[in-house]
Amino acid sequence: MKRINAFFAILLTMLLMSGLVFAQDTTRVQPVPQWAQDGLAKWYAAYNAEDATRLAQLYSEDAVVKPPDGPARRGRTAIEASFKKGFKSADTQVKGAIDGARVMNDLAIIRGHDESTSTPKGGGKSTTRRSNWLSVHEKQLDGSWLIIRDTWTWSSAEPEGD
Repeated sequence: MKRINAFFAILLTMLLMSGLVFAQDTTRVQPVPQWAQDGLAKWYAAYNAEDATRLAQLYSEDAVVKPPDGPARRGRTAIEASFKKGFKSADTQVKGAIDGARVMNDLAIIRGHDESTSTPKGGGKSTTRRSNWLSVHEKQLDGSWLIIRDTWTWSSAEPEGD
């Protein structure tokens, strides 16, 4: 448990610092690979369709997802179950974009931002939240890329009130 928490502490530090690195050192910024753009489009399409199975297929068998407000989800099965649980409580639509990428051999760090609007399935007020995310992808033997680590921070939420 300490090992995975240490990993996510390092990953979060990388997320926070990556903005500085990408912003300050323009000679090292890489163009966003097409596979990353396509992968993000698949992620949003599956999420917005509430297709937990299709979403989970974008993650490796031993992937870890660490939300900011809960425990890590380890493995594709747990990740799929977490998405299914979330889809039961709210209708959520997400959109966003990639802000930067670093590819190093068979690993890639991709960072971006999202905006999600959720409406409780039982009725109620819709809320909009923004997040910054960071994912680590690994190139597979067949040439495809899968997410092996995924985390995000909430950057803002709609103000409470009338």
